[in-house]
Amino acid sequence: MLPAVDVRETLRSWVYLSGDRAYKLRKPLRFPLVDQSTARARRALAMQELRLNQDLAPATYLGIRSVTTPGGEDVAVEMRRFDEANTLAGRLQTGRAHPSLLAELGRHLAQHHASLPSLAEGGAAATLAHMRRNAAILADARGSLLSASRLGQLLRPLELAALRHADALDARAAGGAWREGHGALRAAHIVVDERGTRIVDRLEFDRDLRVGDVGCDLASLLMDLDALGHQGAADTILAAYREAGGDPGSDELLAMWSAQRATESITVALLRAAQPGGERALDNVRALVVIAERLA
Repeated sequence: MLPAVDVRETLRSWVYLSGDRAYKLRKPLRFPLVDQSTARARRALAMQELRLNQDLAPATYLGIRSVTTPGGEDVAVEMRRFDEANTLAGRLQTGRAHPSLLAELGRHLAQHHASLPSLAEGGAAATLAHMRRNAAILADARGSLLSASRLGQLLRPLELAALRHADALDARAAGGAWREGHGALRAAHIVVDERGTRIVDRLEFDRDLRVGDVGCDLASLLMDLDALGHQGAADTILAAYREAGGDPGSDELLAMWSAQRATESITVALLRAAQPGGERALDNVRALVVIAERLA
């Protein structure tokens, strides 16, 4: 008898879960930030994903497997399956994310960021360019759910904040705060089990989205925890991160970066909502808009 197969669908991929394995197959589509419409492009992205995730998720990404689909030959990333109940999101949902675990995670992230080479780039100009790039994509994707005026009210405070804190952003970049991080830290991407702490799904398709201030990388997780209704967990992680020597910037900068990450998540949710079967993503859009407006 063949083992049962569960399927998870995201904006860009299908993930097939069977036994102790997971197989990630990219959709043959083109998105504003990535073109994965050809088999060659999908193979290159799969290879990049395999390379980028070895450090944060050791022994989890196992290799590339050739598969046959209705569209022809393709590739899937083979992973060692983990129990979704042991992700940070799953633990929070079931009351198993104790303060000591959260504090250890904050220290783990501070140590990880400290281990990354600092980059001779970044600062206010790069921050503004990143914001404007996402704003243009969001404007195209907003449809009828977000009016132009509400979109402006959402995005304008972010640009003004970056301009107001330009000197601080430049100083942080000059001091080594710009590094090539995860790019998409989420509670569902952090696994804590008998193997230790692993962080999966590092963003593979665009270096510019991985590179940034370490505070912005951390803010992605803080925003996600806020969206999940676990602000207390975010506060504990942030305090431990700082106590371990991590410097994520001031609370104002973290609010700016968290709001920016929320707008990026809105963009992804809107694109997913436009796909067949993606209607549930509209609920995420509405919730994220409220969070982004509050943070802004």
